[in-house]
Amino acid sequence: MSLLYPLFLAGFAAVALPIVFHMIRRAPSGRTSFSSLMFLRTSPPRLARRQRLDQLVLLALRALALALLAFAFARPYFRVAAQVGADAMLGPRIALLVDTSASMRRTGLWSAAATEVEAVLADAPPDSVFALATFDRGLTHHVRFEETLGLDDETARALVRERLASSSPSWAATDLGGALAALVEELEGAVAPGRTTRVVLVSDVQAGSDLAALEGYDWPVGIELEVRSLRAAGGNASLHPVPRAANRDDDALWVRVASGADSVTDRFQLQWSSAVGEAVGEAKTIACPPGETRVVRAPARPLAADGADIDRLVLTGDANPFDNVWLDREAVAAPVVVPFLVALDGAVDSTGRGLEFFLERIFEGTDGAITLAPQAAARAPRLDAAKNPLVLFELAGSAVPPYAILDACVRHAAAGGVVLAVVAVGGDDGRDDGSLAAATRVLRVLLAEPRLELREAPTAPDGFALLGEIDFAHPLFAPFSDPRFSDFTKIRFWRHRVLELPPTGRPESAPRVLARFDDGAPFLVERMVGPGRILVVTSGWGADDSDFALSSKFAPLVLGMLRLGAGPDLAAATFHVGDRVPLPPAGPAGTRTVRRPDGTTVTIPPDASAFTATESPGHYALEDAGRSTPFTIRIDPRESRVEPLDADRLARLGVPIATPRASDPEATRQEQSAELEQRQQLWRFLIVLALGVLMVETVWAGRLARRSVTPVN
Repeated sequence: MSLLYPLFLAGFAAVALPIVFHMIRRAPSGRTSFSSLMFLRTSPPRLARRQRLDQLVLLALRALALALLAFAFARPYFRVAAQVGADAMLGPRIALLVDTSASMRRTGLWSAAATEVEAVLADAPPDSVFALATFDRGLTHHVRFEETLGLDDETARALVRERLASSSPSWAATDLGGALAALVEELEGAVAPGRTTRVVLVSDVQAGSDLAALEGYDWPVGIELEVRSLRAAGGNASLHPVPRAANRDDDALWVRVASGADSVTDRFQLQWSSAVGEAVGEAKTIACPPGETRVVRAPARPLAADGADIDRLVLTGDANPFDNVWLDREAVAAPVVVPFLVALDGAVDSTGRGLEFFLERIFEGTDGAITLAPQAAARAPRLDAAKNPLVLFELAGSAVPPYAILDACVRHAAAGGVVLAVVAVGGDDGRDDGSLAAATRVLRVLLAEPRLELREAPTAPDGFALLGEIDFAHPLFAPFSDPRFSDFTKIRFWRHRVLELPPTGRPESAPRVLARFDDGAPFLVERMVGPGRILVVTSGWGADDSDFALSSKFAPLVLGMLRLGAGPDLAAATFHVGDRVPLPPAGPAGTRTVRRPDGTTVTIPPDASAFTATESPGHYALEDAGRSTPFTIRIDPRESRVEPLDADRLARLGVPIATPRASDPEATRQEQSAELEQRQQLWRFLIVLALGVLMVETVWAGRLARRSVTPVN
């Protein structure tokens, strides 16, 4: 048997107190009654020094109670406890959980992590069992307990060192909560009799860590977490763009530069760079003191030279530059050309502000990413669903376009594109100048409805018509489904056409009305052709027909039609390292590849719906049957929040935090002794035994007191 606090044995000296009290004085025992004491002088009783001990049982009970209390405070324990079996002294299970997220790329952090792991291995007791796992957005096992169980101590430690040396920080975000929950659930399911379990977290524990998985998580009993926090030198500054909605009124790029509280400088430079790391253009100096943030206008992007794309903005002057590059996806986005076919045999727009005029105003704001290509509908155009996701067809003349043009439009929709036919025909005051008949023949081909009829709508009583019914469940109108944006009643149509669709026995392939005027006539009709679609609008947006082009709904609807033809808008979507990138259906060839930032390619299985090999930031490109769709992968901005996590945050989530094990052998022995004593808790038995002795002493003393009173008659 051993004692955790042997100094408390000094309490055994208190056993002498009952003996001293028994020996000091003795009052006369017994009582004698006399008839009268009035003639006797009063005197105090004479006390005699005790020459020998009596009431030995009472004395022994009192001494035993004091001895038991002193022994209990000394916290005794058995080094080899019979009640826990022979396995009680087995070494603990130590699960090392090492952070490999992007923030661990800061200067010195990874080497510091290796040093901490080495310290844990050196401090571990003999016969310990080790496991090693790393985490960023997910958990990766490198060494499991089964691999080190049965190995000698040095071999087990060498295996952990070897596997850790093959790991390195990634570019992904930090899902600390998910990693802890996943690891602890595995440890809880693997029972290890006689071994304690401890998780040692080696991480910078930065404020940007995701802890959502620990919200409401019931941490299992018997598993404690030891945190080995790492700190980087030199501070950190980050670069992120200001969202477009928060930009100034101009089209310039505005960025946010944040300097950490521990930054060692307050001067930084912003400069554009090529994909090969060559700085281009003038650098802009930014003054940002430690702990503050600045929103500044980025320098203008210089023109590309020598065929190199100027595709990134770089912040220099930071001691930890892992998050100092912003990738501009617009620099690598393939330009889109929108063919504008005009079936026109005479000018019908009397204002000079027709369909083409307003379309050019929309596409001018895309900095060349989308261009309009007007051409007469005289011969079949060469259309590519990749480069021409949207084709505009204006029906505004009495001449019927060649069938080859209409067939090219239908085949373009079958390839996944969108064809928008705008019916801007009819003479003034509703007189038919022959264009209605021509438009009817065109729409019968495009909508595959040979009995379709088209006529000019009569003038409304108020002089204009309004939109009355809209299908907000359709992807084109879904962005307007919010009540704040769903009001289309401000758009006025001076002229529109009535499109009469005959009933059909094929409802799944019949044209679908997406929007109607308040008189019930269709405004927007859709026909699905394979993965693509043909849309028909029965009123133009020129000044002669409506004020549709002047409304706030016009540009979003036109760009929405463009997105319907482009499929998943990979170039415009925001993806971070580790995200799943959704892929459009495979083309006719069936072979798809993704070109990564380093120039290597990855073949995509034909049935794959997403691309998951997004391990590094940069510009990627999906290649499918000659069609290249670029998309950009960036670092998660939460990784820039490198200030330490609140020390009590994990404890508030119910995680039992243990103090790091000391490297001093004597301290380690003390911790092992405390662990054994805590498991056995013999002091509880001793306290209960002392209370029992005191109860017996009380009963015995009461009996002696009653026997000492002897009445005399």
